[in-house]
Formats: sequence, structure tokens, C-alpha cells
Amino acid sequence: MRRYVLGGNMEMELVRNTENSFSYILYESGSNVGRIHVSLTGNVAKIEDIIVDEIEYTPWWFLPFIKWTKSFRGKGYGTALLTQVIQHCKSIGSSEIIGEVHGDEQKLTVWYQRFGFTVNEDKSISLSL
Repeated sequence: MRRYVLGGNMEMELVRNTENSFSYILYESGSNVGRIHVSLTGNVAKIEDIIVDEIEYTPWWFLPFIKWTKSFRGKGYGTALLTQVIQHCKSIGSSEIIGEVHGDEQKLTVWYQRFGFTVNEDKSISLSL
């Protein structure tokens, strides 16, 4: 598939691209840090899943019982994924992007609104293109 260099150590790869859906994976320094999957019905694109990862790792091999969590959230990865999806949807002639808010509703509402999405009381989102 196609890989895009976004700057720094960040790359995005289009890993699925059919007439019914597409998916991107975002990498930072070679590590998968996030992904997004979009389904297509006519001219409407639906964000099915957007994930920015947290990973658990052992910092020292000789202390395997100590685990740390490394979060990739708050570093612009979700913004990179959503920006790419909006561009992709425009390029294929989609008229609208829809989806639902899952997670920290207050924080995600503000985040989606920064991109021009309308966030409804039922947690649905929409963006006219």
C-alpha cells in the first residue's frame, strides 16, 4: 500500500482501500501508534474506529514484574489520522463524514468541533464536505 511521510519520525500507511472502506495506520519511529477505519456507503463516509494506542512494556529485562504504560495520546496522532481521513474523503468525492463519540465525551467533543464536525446530544458526529 501507500506510505506517507508526515514529518519528523511520523509516517502513515494506507493499508486498506476498497470501494466500501479504507484504513490508515500511523507509525512513529517504526512503532504503530494509531489507526483509523472508515466505511463508505454512497457518498457518506463513516468513521468506524479511531484508536491512538497505549502500550504496556517492561523497562528492564531483569525486572519483568515492573510494567510501565506508554501513552501515545495527546501527541497529535489522532489529529494526523483525522486530517488524513478528511483529505481522503474529499479526494474520493464524499459529501459527508459521520461517526460517534466514544471515550472522554467532553474532550472529544471539543476535538471534533475543531475540525468542523457537529456533535449531537446522542454522541453522533457529522461533517459536511
